Amino acid sequence: MQPIAGLLLGLIAALLLLDAGTLRRTNPRLFRLELLTLTAGAYLVAFPDVSQVMAHALGVSRGADLVMYPLLVWLVREALVARQRRWRLDERLALLVRSQALESAQRSSDRRP
Repeated sequence: MQPIAGLLLGLIAALLLLDAGTLRRTNPRLFRLELLTLTAGAYLVAFPDVSQVMAHALGVSRGADLVMYPLLVWLVREALVARQRRWRLDERLALLVRSQALESAQRSSDRRP
């Protein structure tokens, strides 16, 4: 096993242990998905020849490319979804601040003689 493989397996184990304490209770469905994904990743790290065989069967030149292509698409999607979510939250926050400002102004004008 290559030194980088041991490092990556340790990182995967640390992520799972960290999320097992929190995510498992707050969102068990997401934790199961993470467990499945990271277990598959750990398997491919421990046995890199498997990804090479799968890549050749699917017409991709390298096993690492087989893993990276879908990962890149997923990360771009996540970035776009996060940006859209942030825009929606910004809009909601602006509406809330406006509403509170108007309410505060109304209270101030009601107190004046």
